[in-house]
Amino acid sequence: RFFAENKKILETGFSDNERRLFADYLGNAGSNYRNGICEKSFCGIKKEITAIELKSFAVLCIQYMDQSIKANSREDGLYHSYNLISFSDESVSVRHLCQCLKICLIAVLWISQKAK
Repeated sequence: RFFAENKKILETGFSDNERRLFADYLGNAGSNYRNGICEKSFCGIKKEITAIELKSFAVLCIQYMDQSIKANSREDGLYHSYNLISFSDESVSVRHLCQCLKICLIAVLWISQKAK
C-alpha cells in the first residue's frame, strides 16, 4: 500500500525527504520481517493475496525501477551507474560520481581482477 500511496513520485521524481521516507519505510519493513522470522520462525500471520494483486504490485515495482533508470539517464544516452548518497536525519541526497572517478574505479577493478 505504501508504494501505491506515494505513486505521484513516479511522475515528479524523489525529493531528498521523500527518498528518506522510502529508505526508512523499507528499512523498517525489512527489520520487522527479520524480527518476525527470528521470533516466530515463519509461524506469523499469513495473508492470502490474489494473482491480480500480485501482478499489480509487480507492475508498480517495475514503474519505480523505470523511474530510477530515468533519473540516472545522461544526455549522451548512457547512465550514471555509480552514485554517492548522504544520509541526514530528515533526508537522503544522491550525487552522481564524476566521470573521471568512474574511469579510475573501473581501472582499479580491472587491475585487481587481472591480479587474481
